[in-house]
Amino acid sequence: MQKNVLRALESESSALAISQENSTLTSQNNDLQDANTQYHHSLQSINHLFEDLIELRNDCHQTYEESLEVIKKIIDTLPLSLSSSRGDSKRCAVWLSSPTTNTLDFHTGSFNFPKDYTNSRKLDIDNSTGGRCYRKNEIIDLDDVTEDPDWLKK
Repeated sequence: MQKNVLRALESESSALAISQENSTLTSQNNDLQDANTQYHHSLQSINHLFEDLIELRNDCHQTYEESLEVIKKIIDTLPLSLSSSRGDSKRCAVWLSSPTTNTLDFHTGSFNFPKDYTNSRKLDIDNSTGGRCYRKNEIIDLDDVTEDPDWLKK
């Protein structure tokens, strides 16, 4: 009789463990589906903005300001779209190279860049993380850019 009780307890314990594992996996699956939906909608939104930009490019009456407005919308949308968890602080910007000063000059950026960056912020192409991205045409993905050896080195 004790063996039957022990088997019943083991079976109940196994069923409970399987139920907990199922609950965990269901929750993880729901999180992944939510992220997938977020990225899908974000890509659709960004795609529409790029279509707007292409239309402006093909319109001989378009203005620089109209193009810049769409580019700004894209730049503001990208960091929000790429955030994978709450509290992410991603930023996006357009930096233009200046061969005369060997710098990358800040042109426009997402809302979380300081306002005074426009027309004042410059990165040395040879001595900065952004410069290395430009020189080597590579992506550098860091949680903390200040830990990069090229971070604003003098």
